[in-house]
Amino acid sequence: PDKTEQEMPMSQQITLQARSALISGFYQVQQAAYEAGAFSCSISGAGPSLVAMTKNHSLGGQIADAMQSAFVQAGLKSSRYITRISDRGCECMNV
Repeated sequence: PDKTEQEMPMSQQITLQARSALISGFYQVQQAAYEAGAFSCSISGAGPSLVAMTKNHSLGGQIADAMQSAFVQAGLKSSRYITRISDRGCECMNV
């Protein structure tokens, strides 16, 4: 596990272990994200989506490519979405 996972509360570590078992290739995808430049990669919400973060937005495509390749090796199709984290905080939006 990366430093972020080691610093997680035990309840989150247990939840991650349980949910990651339901996502084929989770640890391979996570490792691919780290090797491509992500500083964090984990399950988004309850899953099955994964989210990776980097401090360098220009690495987003490279990280997404690496993750998608790892999913292909696990026999799964995937979609990707590259965005920036908002610096405005939470907002109420009418949709």
